This record gives sequence, C-alpha cells and structure tokens, in this order.
Amino acid sequence: MATDVETYCDLIVGNWLHDSIDWWLSKYETLNVALDSARGEGDAQTANQLWYLSTVAAVRTQFLQALKDVDEELFYKAWDKFVKIESGLEVLILNRFLPELEQQVRDFHSLIIEWQKLFPYGVFFSPGYLIKKRRCSICNSIRNPWSECGHQPRRVYAGKMCSDIIEDAKFLELSIVKNPVQKYSVVRAHGSTPEEERLKHAVLIYARENLPSAFTKLKSVKTTILRPHSDFSQFSEKDACPCKSGNSYASCCLKGEGVRQPHIDIIYLVPAEP
Repeated sequence: MATDVETYCDLIVGNWLHDSIDWWLSKYETLNVALDSARGEGDAQTANQLWYLSTVAAVRTQFLQALKDVDEELFYKAWDKFVKIESGLEVLILNRFLPELEQQVRDFHSLIIEWQKLFPYGVFFSPGYLIKKRRCSICNSIRNPWSECGHQPRRVYAGKMCSDIIEDAKFLELSIVKNPVQKYSVVRAHGSTPEEERLKHAVLIYARENLPSAFTKLKSVKTTILRPHSDFSQFSEKDACPCKSGNSYASCCLKGEGVRQPHIDIIYLVPAEP
C-alpha cells in the first residue's frame, strides 16, 4: 500500500498544473476508493496519506469549478467554493502527512486568498451560539471541559477528519462583521440586475479574463489612479466628490489637477522563459 501512496503522490506532483476538472475529479474518486480500502485494512498511516491526496484532488477540482462559475457569472457560487477551498487547505496544512506536498499546498492557499480579495464582499453576518451538547465524530464521546476523548477537531485519524457533532445549541445573537470566523454569510443586496452584478464584480471578471492559465499565481495591489476632471463633467460643484471621500466635489478634488480614485493592479506571476 505504501508503494501506491508514492505512485499517487508522484502523479499529483507531476500534474500539479493540470487544468482539467474531469482529470482532477477522476483522481479524487480513485483516491477515495484506495482510502476506503486502507481504512478497511486498518492501515492508519496509509489512510492518512491517502486522505491527504484525496483532499488535494478535491480542492484542485473545486478551484477549476470556481473559475467556471466566474465565467458563467455565478459569482456568489464561486465565492462559496473559494471559501471551502480555503478551509480544506487549512486542514491540509494542519495535518502534515506528506511533507513533499506541503509547499505546494501553502502556495495554493496563498493563491486562494488572493482570489478572495478580488470579490467585492467586505461585510458578513456572524452568528453566535451557546453549544449545550456536542459529540466527537471519531469516537462519539460527549465533549465537555470535564471529559475529553483526546481527539482534536480538524485533526485526521486513520483517514477521517475529527469534527464536532452539535446535538443541542441555543442561538444567541447575529453580528455584522468585517473579519468573520467563516466567510459564507455575505451581506449582499438581492434583486440586482445582471449588469449591476457584472459591475460589482468587474475586478474579478478582469482577472479571470486575462488569466494566462488556470493556476497562474497572481496578486492584487490596491493603489489610486488620477483621472482628469473631463471624465466627470456630469458632476456639479455641489455633488459628492467622485473620489467618494464624502465631501463635495468643490471642496475636494476639484481644487486639484484631477480626481484620485481607488484602483487595483492585478499582477500575474508568470515564470520567465529560459
């Protein structure tokens, strides 16, 4: 079985930049079959390594699907996938079963964070709960301060990730925050037209349309750009300044040589040709 892990690992490393959803999905399915076999044989170490490879295949598949969602203007659906990928990669980083893949996983995690920065989502709902009763998903033991089974949430044991099974909880409050524990609950307006949605996601669309290849590394740099007053001829002196400072045009940018607006530079980190 150890030889199988080495073979699968070499296959993943050798095809790290493969951009076919079907290819990664097929590897995920194959690895899950091998994982079930290792579990059935009681081979915990091999099961852990196969879980690692299976999770890698899963997040690579989800990434390509997220790009497809952006192409189809399913922006929140793409966001949801990017959040799930981030979570999956964090669990991989925590469970260091295959050191030879650690750097690739960390680099991929950094790439996902860069993609998330391109979305126009900055405010989130954050629910608060009082957990009254929870169990360990590995051994089914009750978790409380006086009785711990030793299994830690998000750690993997014999190819299975530990998590809490919530059996009783009380909802306490709902906050609106900028830095949530989980990023799924985006505060966003409903009823926007397709044109309005495209405008909101213009930076994301631009990054996707100009992407050299699916897994090209990128980063975004927030800066400003100076635009001439002629671009804002529709604004009167009493209107709010188009720089969005909150001041009037006359008391703000109209005094200067132009209007300074927020701008984002997208930098694609493409390796130089030899």
